[in-house]
Amino acid sequence: ISSYKKAIELNSEYASAYNNLGNAYSNQNNYEEAISSYKKAIELNSEYASAYYNLGNAYSNQKNYEEAISSYKKAIEFNPEYASAYNNLGVAYSNQKNYEEAIS
Repeated sequence: ISSYKKAIELNSEYASAYNNLGNAYSNQNNYEEAISSYKKAIELNSEYASAYYNLGNAYSNQKNYEEAISSYKKAIEFNPEYASAYNNLGVAYSNQKNYEEAIS
């Protein structure tokens, strides 16, 4: 975390550093900080599919499936071949008991 913060200090426009900082926070189950970091990465690069995907994972871990679904859809919009995003989108729909959408 300190290394990513240092990278951001050196270059405040470094979207990947914010995304990776979010991953580090997520690995510590600190989803609020993770979400904040992913959102900053997206603010800097509005087409950052991986940041949307990671944001979806953080929301899913909080059981906020509506936001997770929205984030996974954005990841897929910017990378239509993002298999993991499709998979996790299906899981989020399944967790909402929306099985038809989950299957599709």
